[in-house]
Amino acid sequence: MALAKPFKILILLLCTTHYLMGQSHVITEFKEANEPSSSFFFYPSTLRMLNLDRDPNFDDMVRDVKKARWMLFDTAIVKEPVVACIKLEQKIAKNGYEKLMEMREKDGRYFVYVLENNGKNISTIALFTRDQELGILEVIGKINLTAIRKLATSGFEIDKITGLIEGTDFRLARKRKQAQTND
Repeated sequence: MALAKPFKILILLLCTTHYLMGQSHVITEFKEANEPSSSFFFYPSTLRMLNLDRDPNFDDMVRDVKKARWMLFDTAIVKEPVVACIKLEQKIAKNGYEKLMEMREKDGRYFVYVLENNGKNISTIALFTRDQELGILEVIGKINLTAIRKLATSGFEIDKITGLIEGTDFRLARKRKQAQTND
């Protein structure tokens, strides 16, 4: 599935950012009820390590990010990802988040929500469903949207980072193998 480069960058960033006011209780409750097939936490130092090409626009994009968590749920965990995504959207909206972006493709749906306090972005949540998976990216802190646009046009190779992250996910492969064995 080919995502637009700015959206890939935003998803990556959301997978790595949030102000330390704590994570959304909606996402925390969902995680407690459904163990993710993969989960990563990113802090300022690990975010900067993802900038393999040392692009200054990447550093600008994550400068004010305090924390991010990335979770992926496959159908072995969440039986109906699209339904789960719709329910999460409703709960997120009820908790004061505003929808910033929505994108629908043939094989996926993508949503980005922000929570602001006195005009400051303090939390961002991205939800997506694709290939029978539900993904959640929760960022605490501020994401520099101008830097995302610059990064998208600078030749930045987002696939290097996503490949690096996906390549470290051993639990997902183990769970899929267990699910196949149980069938």
